[in-house]
Amino acid sequence: MKNFLLVQTTTKSKIQLKRRNKEIDIIKGFSCISVIYIHCPIPGFIGKCILAISRYAVPFFFFISGYYFLNSNLEITNSRIFMKIRHILALLRKNSLFYCIFCILFNILKDRSWNIKEFTQSLFNKKKIVKFILFNCPFKYLHIWFILALLYCYLFMLLLSSINSNIIKNSFFEYFIICFGIIGYHLLTEFGRMKLIRIIKIIFKYKLDISHFFIFRAFPFFALGILIRKKKIRPIQSSYLILVFIFGSLLSCIEQYLFKMPLNSYIGTYFQLVSLISFCFKNKNNYSKAIMFISYIGRELSDKIYYYHIAVKSAIDILYIKGIINKKLFFNLQFIFVLISTIIFSQIMKKLE
Repeated sequence: MKNFLLVQTTTKSKIQLKRRNKEIDIIKGFSCISVIYIHCPIPGFIGKCILAISRYAVPFFFFISGYYFLNSNLEITNSRIFMKIRHILALLRKNSLFYCIFCILFNILKDRSWNIKEFTQSLFNKKKIVKFILFNCPFKYLHIWFILALLYCYLFMLLLSSINSNIIKNSFFEYFIICFGIIGYHLLTEFGRMKLIRIIKIIFKYKLDISHFFIFRAFPFFALGILIRKKKIRPIQSSYLILVFIFGSLLSCIEQYLFKMPLNSYIGTYFQLVSLISFCFKNKNNYSKAIMFISYIGRELSDKIYYYHIAVKSAIDILYIKGIINKKLFFNLQFIFVLISTIIFSQIMKKLE
């Protein structure tokens, strides 16, 4: 009986794996690698170009969150929204606890004279509280903003659903949000950043960058995921997808060079996203072992890699601070160290669950 149940469970797992979209897992895997690179870039011109190209990663994660936001009937219900909110709050609680413990241990190892009271007082001030409320910006470990931005997306959808559920049922809503958010973001950054910051500084008495608002940084990609789920995507020839991705990557590099500022997404990023999203519906059966390993990372480890890579990076930073790792070696190979260590750590955390 035990063997029968084991075979039955194994067969069921294989069927679920077969039905799962491997292409989405592959892009999620590459996105994880790109997110780590964003926080551990290689110095120099080439490093900046790779950094600009890597900016597709976080928008893609918001796209996936929006894509799976709908239920199996392609509907948005309040029960579905509440389920997503409970899930994201559980993630927030888990990661906040992990980083509270990690922060204490890290600072004690870094500096024996570290004072937790003074540190806590420095975290909570008027400016940081305003940024936390308006821009879902954490008081410490800024990458957690992704969870908060996603929570804001869910809460905003709940608000709209409560006001009038027909709003979010109409695809015009997604089109409007995508256009408004993307155009607004670039008007606030590449084409009007300094003027806007001066105006806000006069109003609030200190610098606030409104382009970090979730409506601009997260919700357009979340809405894109909902829209794509509603519509059927026709597969596009692979050669065209590669050309579009290369064009978007080059455009992102040019934008980074011309505007001399690191952005969360470039105009070229949207061309990259178009090609990657189209690739997600190719339904190809055969991939190399290396690509299937990337798929495994995307399927099983993506959330852990995103949440834990900063902790791993900080731990490796201690080796540099203590002089254990050579400075030149550290800056040139930091990305590789953090990538490999994060994958191993994430796999260990998965086994411990």
